[in-house]
This record gives sequence, structure tokens and C-alpha cells, in this order.
Amino acid sequence: MKLETDQIQQAQRSETVKALASKESEKLKSDNDHQERAHQELDESAISQDIEMDEISK
Repeated sequence: MKLETDQIQQAQRSETVKALASKESEKLKSDNDHQERAHQELDESAISQDIEMDEISK
């Protein structure tokens, strides 16, 4: 009986760890997506400014 209880508790801990790891993974992916989007926006802004500067200097 003790062995069964230990196995159940171990399985529950394992599922909890998996759920937490999955949640953390999703959070990191979301953070990374935000960083990539911000970087892309900065690149687009820099390109836009370069184009404006070229037009002004003509």
C-alpha cells in the first residue's frame, strides 16, 4: 500500500513538473515573440528613416 501511495505521489509530482515546464516554455516563447516583433519594428523604422533621409538629401 505504501508503495502504491508513493507511486501515485511521484506521478502527481511528475505531472505537476511537466505542467510547470510547459507553462514556462510558453511564457518564454511569448517573450521571445515580443522581442522579435520589437526588433522587426525597429528595423522597419530604421529603414523608413533611411529612405526619408535619402529623399531629403536629393
